[in-house]
Amino acid sequence: MKVRHSLAAAVLALCVATIQPIYSAHALEKANIQGRASASQPVEFEVYMPAQHGAELDQLLKDLQNPASPHYRQWLTPAEYSARFAPDQALIQKITKELNAKGLQVTTVGAHHMHVVGNVGAVERGSNER
Repeated sequence: MKVRHSLAAAVLALCVATIQPIYSAHALEKANIQGRASASQPVEFEVYMPAQHGAELDQLLKDLQNPASPHYRQWLTPAEYSARFAPDQALIQKITKELNAKGLQVTTVGAHHMHVVGNVGAVERGSNER
C-alpha cells in the first residue's frame, strides 16, 4: 500500500531528524550514539502530507509568475490554498487509522500536517526498523 510505505518512510525520516541538533549541519556525523533508545521512551513528531492536485498547483505557480496570465500575482489566501490543495478527509482518516494501529496517536491535524505522539517502540513497529 503506497500510503503505508510513504508513512513508514516519513516516520523514520522524522525520527532520524529528531536526533540531530537543529543548528548543526553535520550533527549525524558528529553524533556519539551510545545505544538504542528505550522502546518506552516518549516521542512526538509531525507528519507532513503532500499537497493534493500537484499538476494544478504547478500550473498555478507558473501562472502567478507569468505577466501574460490572467492569474498573474493573484495570490491565494491560506484558506483558498487549503481548500484547493490540502489533503482530503479520507486520506487524513486513512493515515490516522494506520498510525493508531501501530500504537501512535494523532493529537492535532493541521491543513498539511499531523502532530503525532507515541513511544520509540511504536515508531519502530510502524517503520519496520529495529
